[in-house]
Amino acid sequence: MIEIKNLKLSFPSKVIFESGSMNIPYGQITGIIGESGTGKTVLLQEIGLLRKECHFDYTFDDMPINDYDDKQRALVRSQNISFIYQDVCFFKKMNLRKH
Repeated sequence: MIEIKNLKLSFPSKVIFESGSMNIPYGQITGIIGESGTGKTVLLQEIGLLRKECHFDYTFDDMPINDYDDKQRALVRSQNISFIYQDVCFFKKMNLRKH
């Protein structure tokens, strides 16, 4: 399970989360919805360990991710975390139907 506490997420012009928390259960599909510009992508990048620093207390299966170095974070990311962006296409001339 992913457990997030003391979530702080902001942009220069506005605060998205000031002191949020969330639990993402293991083995379940979890969706994050909201209007454009509300921080969904940034939040996913943080949860997915794609950013250098966590802006919250992060525990993954009882592992304190905040204490991990880059190599340990990369290992957790590569073996345990995945997510799908709604509209991003990695191959500009190919979609799932053409594959």
